[in-house]
This record gives sequence, C-alpha cells and structure tokens, in this order.
Amino acid sequence: MVLGENGAAYVCDDQTIQAFVINSGQPLWTYTSQALDGIAIIASTSGGGLVTKEFPASRSETVLRLDSTGQPTYDGTGTATPAPPFGSGIDYSWRGQWYASLNAMSASLALQPIPVSWASAWAKPEGNASQTNEAVNHHSFRLFWCGTGYGETGSCSNRNDGDDVAFDYFPESNNVSDLHPLSTYNPANFASSNPGFVDIIESEALKAYQKAFSTFGVVVQKGSTHSQGGAQVPDQEFRQYVVGTWPTPGTGKSFPSSGSSNLYYFTFMLGAQDALLNSPNSTFSPPLWPPTAQNNASFLTLMKTIGKGVGNAAAHETGHLLAVIHPPMGSFFHINPGFPYMDCGIGNPDPTGAIHCQNGNNFVYGFFAANGTPQDPNNESSGGGSFFYIGISGHPIHWGPDNVCWLVNWTGPGSCEF
Repeated sequence: MVLGENGAAYVCDDQTIQAFVINSGQPLWTYTSQALDGIAIIASTSGGGLVTKEFPASRSETVLRLDSTGQPTYDGTGTATPAPPFGSGIDYSWRGQWYASLNAMSASLALQPIPVSWASAWAKPEGNASQTNEAVNHHSFRLFWCGTGYGETGSCSNRNDGDDVAFDYFPESNNVSDLHPLSTYNPANFASSNPGFVDIIESEALKAYQKAFSTFGVVVQKGSTHSQGGAQVPDQEFRQYVVGTWPTPGTGKSFPSSGSSNLYYFTFMLGAQDALLNSPNSTFSPPLWPPTAQNNASFLTLMKTIGKGVGNAAAHETGHLLAVIHPPMGSFFHINPGFPYMDCGIGNPDPTGAIHCQNGNNFVYGFFAANGTPQDPNNESSGGGSFFYIGISGHPIHWGPDNVCWLVNWTGPGSCEF
C-alpha cells in the first residue's frame, strides 16, 4: 500500500489496483491490469496520480502512469496502448533517476521523471526509495524557465516581480547599468537563431542545482505542473523561477510564503562574463554578436558559465526557503532549527548585520553574494562570489557542515547532530 494526497490510498493485489479514501474506505477508482504477470506500484505522484510497472512477460517490465481518475498512459507510447518492455527490476531512485536490469546488467532509463508526491509520508510501497519501511517525505525542487518560447516552461507574466525570459545577450562593459533601458545595449535574442545555447544554459543550470543536493533525498528536476480545479499547480515542493526582469533587483529573491524564488537571468548573463574576465590567468573577452568560427568557443564557455551560475544560485535561494521551516529533526533533537548560515559572510553590507560563514569558509552556497568578482580565500571579509560561476582550485562550492546535517535529517532516513 502507498499513501497519496488528500487522504487517498492505493493497494495492489498483483493484478488490480484499488484507490480509496483511507479514513472511510470509500472506493475512488479501480484499475485491472491485462499484463500476463500483473502490476506493481512504484510511487504516488503529485496531483493524485500513481506510477506503476506492468509485467507483460517473464523478466520484462513497462511503466504505466495512472491519473487521479485511474486513466492509464504508458511511457513509450503516451497512450493507453502498452509500450514494449524496458527491462526488468525497474525502479526510481531518491534523486529522480530510473533504473532497470538490461541483459543482466544495471542500466539507467531515459524516461520522463516522476513528480513523487512530497505531500505524502508513504509515497512508495516500502516507505521510501531505500525500502527501509520508514515513513519519509520525498522532497522535490524544481527549476522553472519563465516564458512560452524555446526551452521555456510557461509564462510568468503574472508572477510577482517576474517577466518572461527572452534569452538575450549583450557584452559586459564598464558602461552597463540597469539604470538605463535594456534597449540601450542592443540585446541579441538567441533563442531562435542559436537554440543550442539555450539547451546548454538549461542543462548546466539543472546539473549544478542537482549537484548541490546530490547526496540527499531530494529530486531536483525541471518544473512541471498538473491540472487542479482548472488551474495549473506545481508538482514540486519548492520552486525556482528564472525570470527576465530588467532592471534586476539582484541575483535572486525568495518568497517563502509561496515556497518559491525568482532568479534574474540578466544578472547571471552579466555576472558570468565578469567571473570569466576575473578568473586566474583569464584570456576571456566578452564576444561580440553574432557567433563566428573565431568566437564560438567563447560563446560556448559563456553559456555554460551562465547556466552554472543559475543552478548554484538556485541552491542558495532554496536555502532561504528552507530557513523558514522548522521540521522535526528526529530523536537527537529537542529543537527543530531552520536552515542555518544563509547570507553568511562578514563582508555582507546588510544593515541587519553580517554573520560569519561556518568555520570562516566563504565558498558555500549560503554566501551572500553571487557576483562575478573573485573571492579571496585569505580574507574572510571578501565579498566576491565568482565561485558561483567558475571552479576555484582547492575551493569547491559546498554546503557547510551544519547545513549538511540539517539536510540529512530533513530528507532522511538518517540522523545527524549539530
């Protein structure tokens, strides 16, 4: 049995799945598999759905998704028509990866992610992806690219302080100021002419965001929604929206009451250029538009750097969202602290007061600035944040020890005292 949202539960007898209201036992829907060897539940999903696997023959499995009314859709066909088997031993990991056994060897599968229900503490048959029979919420974060163009997830025109992203570029210079209209800098939109640049930015951003939480029980994925009451509702628990607002108010801004943050694209487009210009032994020069055989390598480097900055800043802003929740932290704890050390760094000009980063190490996701200037490892007052964009030898961006402990306890199962 697994638990879903809004009091729903699901049981399976190897051939039939019954959905019902757990408090009353009232049936919601029934699905009977026609597969030779039946069906098994993988997880309940955000929006009241269910992901399962069917067994059409010995050592062969396929993935079937059931919506909130029990209507089936197979991965591989996108319809109610069964798809060819993907392998055997299909399962879904803590971090949102599909696995199966193919020819007696473990392999990953390129299937659509599951928005595992974060609102349920028993969304998988044995409680969690580690199959320890412990009640654990499967937390999820999303990266949402605002807009209706290439590579974008949906319009944010009604979002607080959030315009849609245009994927524009213009070279950084000493004269750039967001006090002037954007048209002052003659921005070049590359979404249509160079969609591969969009792919690079989004891929690098998602990889960096995922890396920040890769050792914890969190699924980090591109944003998705489900329909509820005639509106599109986010599938993921905490959301990062990349917006195209100009002038920008900074790198990011969090709205804890909504579980979401804005990330300002133009800040990263300019900050990435600054970081590359200021990197040790740099030969980078902001390329002029359009891309040519001579400057294409510079554009590729820049797009990767923009994406990395977005992803690392998404981790930072997620920290702000976590800082206002106080979840139970297990038997070791008499208090349930918020996520610590956010906006740390004694160089922070915030009038409310600066705080040290843990152990005086500023190379952390919680650092207050994600600008493109260098961080001096020998000066704790340094305000440089180029490490959000580029790798600094010997100083990888990371979470501080207490942040790691907090995440271990929150994502579980596990315990860590701090």
